[in-house]
Amino acid sequence: MLNAAPMGKLARSTEQQSLGPDRFTPSSIAVREHRNRERADRIIDQFVERFTEKDFFPDDGDEALFALLVQLPEWPADLSIRIHNENDEVLAIFLKGNDESVVQNSVVLMQNADAYIVPDNIPVADDEPLLRWVFSQLPVGSRVGMGGNFPGSHSDSGRIVTLREQIAGLANDQRPLLFDALVAAGEGASKVQLDTRTRNPFLPLWIRQQTLLSAALSELCALYPQVPVGRLEELLEQLPLTV
Repeated sequence: MLNAAPMGKLARSTEQQSLGPDRFTPSSIAVREHRNRERADRIIDQFVERFTEKDFFPDDGDEALFALLVQLPEWPADLSIRIHNENDEVLAIFLKGNDESVVQNSVVLMQNADAYIVPDNIPVADDEPLLRWVFSQLPVGSRVGMGGNFPGSHSDSGRIVTLREQIAGLANDQRPLLFDALVAAGEGASKVQLDTRTRNPFLPLWIRQQTLLSAALSELCALYPQVPVGRLEELLEQLPLTV
């Protein structure tokens, strides 16, 4: 007596069964993309769920923080965030728009390994040191972090509380765009580099050590902005194109 295969499945022949279980090895680009996507989801979850907590910062979420900061409505379009290393070399630039020529002022942060440092002659508060350093460099009259409706909301401490709420809310409201930007930034993308592509506002304006795109890859990026750059690179390796 023959047993019927379960509904929705096809019975495998004896020859197929002898070959062992099906095997699939993803490409290195697919693995990298998967890890980038997992990382992006994890970072956004931490912003949405925990960024309102005092002194909390998502693991590996620095670039996401700066990208969110410059997209807040109160952040001036002519104010950039510049990340430098200890040799004063620029590592990354974040800006609300795409045109660096509009910049009038910059918040400068110096990165040392996994931390940010300030000049030796400047005192640093014990609580919220990074955000307080950002606030200390804002232009006079800046509205960043304003809008709170509680006692002390206009002080630096109160504005930081409000700022954290605003950033968590923006990460939640703009999750799809932020997710795409984090995945693309994980591949080294920036607004300047992908100048033929629909620019995601949450991408950094510029990042150090980025590679130039070939003409063919740039054209594919323009035609298919929703596809990760790594996938398009893989396609070109398999099917070389010219433009």
